[in-house]
Amino acid sequence: MEPGVCGEVNPNFSEVCLSIEGEDTAGQCASNNGPDPAILDYIYKPGATYVVKGEGCVDKFTPPYTICQNYGPSRVTL
Repeated sequence: MEPGVCGEVNPNFSEVCLSIEGEDTAGQCASNNGPDPAILDYIYKPGATYVVKGEGCVDKFTPPYTICQNYGPSRVTL
């Protein structure tokens, strides 16, 4: 995931989590403080269904000063 156009705000945090549906592991997460997106490298299993979740936060110049948005979970089969 990557931040979109933000207007009067500054992106300050992003987190992305990936897992494979049906596996016993919780998957992996990566986060980044600042405007750059979180980047996560994850194993590729042909035909697996991947579950992605994320969160992004921005600083505003007026109250409330920090806003966070959750994304997902979304699923895609690769």
